[in-house]
Amino acid sequence: MRTLVISDLHLTHVFDEKKAAFLKKLVSSCDSIILNGDFWDGYRTTFDAFVASGWSKFFPLLKAKETIYLYGNHDKKGFSDDRVSLFSTNQKDVYKLTQGNAHYYIEHGHTLCPTLDEKYSLSRTFLSYINAISQKIEH
Repeated sequence: MRTLVISDLHLTHVFDEKKAAFLKKLVSSCDSIILNGDFWDGYRTTFDAFVASGWSKFFPLLKAKETIYLYGNHDKKGFSDDRVSLFSTNQKDVYKLTQGNAHYYIEHGHTLCPTLDEKYSLSRTFLSYINAISQKIEH
């Protein structure tokens, strides 16, 4: 069984056809999928905008693979709602995967080290502003 663990895609409401084609090919080549946090970016978009975006065309493939969705620091459980079931069959904070005699413990990195908003009680609005500035600097 081929399991793909993918993390930190940081998808937004802006659909990228090339990225979608790559992800579709990658996901199609595997038997099961684990989205290990930051599948979408709650500091750059809203969950409503994300699920209404072109990325929704990708959701049935993820759902067919019985995708496990682990919450990250940019897609915290509180940022979304039960529509996470559109692209995943199970949602967790951590996941224990067993394949044969091998056992894997999978969790997003923010569980090992507190994020800025957790450490300093920063607001989502403030972090969205900082993220927008950093995006402009990167491009």
